[in-house]
This record gives sequence, C-alpha cells and structure tokens, in this order.
Amino acid sequence: MPTPWASQQKSRVATLHVSPGDDRVLDRFARALAHLPTRIVTRTIQEATGRGKNKVVSERKESFRADSVVRPLIAENLATGRAWYAGFAKLMYKLNPATDKPYRNQLSFERKGLHDMMNDKTMWDDEGEALVVKAVHEAIRQTLGRIREETDSAGGKLSQATKNRWERFREKLRLDLVGGKTQAQVRFALTDLFSRGGNNSVLRESWAKVLPVIQKDWSLSRDLGLLALASYAGRGETAEAPDVASPEKV
Repeated sequence: MPTPWASQQKSRVATLHVSPGDDRVLDRFARALAHLPTRIVTRTIQEATGRGKNKVVSERKESFRADSVVRPLIAENLATGRAWYAGFAKLMYKLNPATDKPYRNQLSFERKGLHDMMNDKTMWDDEGEALVVKAVHEAIRQTLGRIREETDSAGGKLSQATKNRWERFREKLRLDLVGGKTQAQVRFALTDLFSRGGNNSVLRESWAKVLPVIQKDWSLSRDLGLLALASYAGRGETAEAPDVASPEKV
C-alpha cells in the first residue's frame, strides 16, 4: 500500500500469518471480487500549446485502473477470522494516503457492488446482521421520501433543494455513526434513525432479530450502519456518483 513517506510507490508495511482457509472463506472472497471488481476508467485531459492567438487546446483520453477500496479490508478480515465488514467505519472517515482524499469519496463508485453484496445471503453468518442493514436501508428510504414530499410538490420534478437536503441528511447520519464511540451512542444513532424513518416493515417483522445484533457489539453495529449508508441505492438515484474528473467507464 502507499505510505506517507513514499506515496509514489507501494510498500509492504505489515505481514499476516494466515492459516489455511476453508471453502466458505474462499467463496466469500470470490464473491467480493465479483461484486467489487477493478474498474477501467477513462478521463479526458485538455492540453494547451502555444500562446496568445496561437494557443491551441487539444484533448486526449487517458485510461487507468481504479481498484476497490473495500475489497482489501474484506480480504484482511476474512484472513484473520473477523466479520468481513469489520472496520468499515474507517473507510467513512479516514484519508486515502495514495490520494490524500477521504476514502468515502471513492465508495460512491462501489455503491452498486456493495448493494449487491448486502442481498447476497451467503455473505452473512447471522440473519440479524443482514436485517440491520435492510432496516437502515428502509429507514433511509422513508426519510428521503418524506424530505422530497416536504420540499417538492406531489409528482413534481426532483429539485436541487431536495438533493441538498438529502445530502445533508446523509452527512448527518454518517457523522452520528462515525462519532459513536460507545454502545449507547451507536444505539441512539440507529434508533433515532429508525424512529424518524416512520413505518419500517423490516423492524416491524424482525425487531427480535435486529435488537440482539445492535446490543451485542457497538463497533460492529456501527460498521453495519455505515455499510448500509454506503450501499443504499434508492429508486431514481444513480448507482454510482459522477467523478469530479468526469471519467467515463469503459
């Protein structure tokens, strides 16, 4: 991985002793690889030659490989026997040393893959963990719907004001979960989301399975909540956000 003292090259900064993996672990990594593949991205670069009236602006295409920022975390977790999503919270607040920008900026390109993983039953050991993600998805969907109803007229075009409120809601939820450092804080962030989300069919039908997961481990509950936020792809929203450099995927 890139290091602060040698960002131009990848260096080995840690080693792990990995015991022989079983078929279930290897299958999960294969599924993560399929859901979160390396992307080939093409961007347009403008170049200027000459000066004044003789200045000529030309464009050229540049392609590069963009690897998943989630898959390395999954690989390490599987290799060390942890839940595959353990430590996901770090991707929601830490900086990528290779780009000096937040990892979460890159997560938007993996939203569809993450969403597909959430619906892959073989990725879960405990049904309650998957239900926590589904419950958060449902609460987000209900809240975004209510925001649009409050901001836009019924059946009207999606306004910029609604998009701005959606973004503020997502950022507040991210900060509430990232800032949770105790079981009480994480539980409050999730239950506050659920209470404001309105009628939640997942909670109504499966609260007895969701509650034990939230109470068992606050750190993993926070990871699940942030994983749900990063993987949410509602109707009418693009699965992948546009890059600031406006790349075109090939």
